[in-house]
Amino acid sequence: GSGVPAFRVTALSKRYQGFPALYPLTLTIEQGEAVAIVGPSGAGKTTLLHLLAGVIEPTAGSVEVLGRPLRALAPGRERSALVGVMHQQFDLVPNLAVIHNVLAGNLGRWGVLRAALSLVRPRHYGAAERALERVGLRDRMHERTERLSGGEQQRVALARLLVQGPHALLADEPVASLDPARADALVRLLVRMAREDGHTLVASLHSVTLALEHFDRVIALREGRIVFDRSANEVSEELLAHLYEFEPERTAAEDELEATVSQ
Repeated sequence: GSGVPAFRVTALSKRYQGFPALYPLTLTIEQGEAVAIVGPSGAGKTTLLHLLAGVIEPTAGSVEVLGRPLRALAPGRERSALVGVMHQQFDLVPNLAVIHNVLAGNLGRWGVLRAALSLVRPRHYGAAERALERVGLRDRMHERTERLSGGEQQRVALARLLVQGPHALLADEPVASLDPARADALVRLLVRMAREDGHTLVASLHSVTLALEHFDRVIALREGRIVFDRSANEVSEELLAHLYEFEPERTAAEDELEATVSQ
């Protein structure tokens, strides 16, 4: 409801095999905000997004989505109505037509039988067609997804998220595999779609330039801790220099931890 934060995070932390990936942090993200999470590799960006999405369980602390405890939301219909995720790997089925991958945005609301029938006779076809039109791919909807470029496949993933229609969109390094021009276009499109539909958007990004240009707020992580949390127009060169200052050589145990977290 009005005035209820999209996310309320309280003393949230995560450890993998005894190693801290995220130290206890507390923050609030308001409805309709566009928030970028930045920081060096291994800073905890993906871990934080996965905790917000309920993909992984915290070691301690809690997450509330629109005032409801995330742990109390059943996976499937309840959770997919509130939170949707774009992963780095797109999570598309390459040999299926684009339209079928977009319709997969409904799977959280459909049962297994209804989803299987949709592969034969697509349901809610109009919503998927409109979503593809919004991302500029309506003319490619019957093509096999594997024939599309990386940027086009990421737009298919965005169209699928639009069909899902969650209150909050979480994007984990959505442009990691794209060249700078296509990355800028995709982030611009993602932010515009979220704002047009009134969604809250939280995205992890390697590019500080994209974060500062397109997002309202920037949360910076380093070694599992928040370094700063500022409006984009308040982020200075000094803050960024501190965030990305030289890091000592990592131990083999720390490298193993990062590999575990990224899987």
